[in-house]
Amino acid sequence: MPAPCYDLMEGISLGSKRAEVIDELPGTCMPQGGEPTGTVEMEKPITFCCLT
Repeated sequence: MPAPCYDLMEGISLGSKRAEVIDELPGTCMPQGGEPTGTVEMEKPITFCCLT
């Protein structure tokens, strides 16, 4: 099957690479970590205003 062709916008540079998937092995790691560590220390008070 021939490769598809696409029109490029003027002024766009083109570079290319080729990659091939040889073998696909799905991951088997269980998620872990993500627990908070460290401390929170108060500094100067700040006011945040949201515009509607």
